[in-house]
Amino acid sequence: MTGKDICEVLKSIRKNIAELNGIEYEPHECDHDGPCSGTCPNCDFEAADLMKKLRRKEACGSPIRIDAESIENYEDLVAEIYGMDLAEEDDDMIMEGNIIQTPGIPAPPEPL
Repeated sequence: MTGKDICEVLKSIRKNIAELNGIEYEPHECDHDGPCSGTCPNCDFEAADLMKKLRRKEACGSPIRIDAESIENYEDLVAEIYGMDLAEEDDDMIMEGNIIQTPGIPAPPEPL
């Protein structure tokens, strides 16, 4: 999987989550040529901006929705990159609120 493929999957996930939550989001068109990691400062900014908008919405009492397709796409991406499957123990850690740092994918921004 190339960096461009990773970028497209992450953009798709962000777009799905934004649509589900009624948040306007239009990802930038990547004009980078050559190899990349799949994330860049523009992607990181878009992810942080979306997280800020989701937190603001949640602070106003609105539930945050994430669709199964986005979760599956993320799990497939992790499995493809690292040749692994997200085990039930990882699901338990996520459900307990623990952050699992995935190498090569930026950590989520700190809470405001």
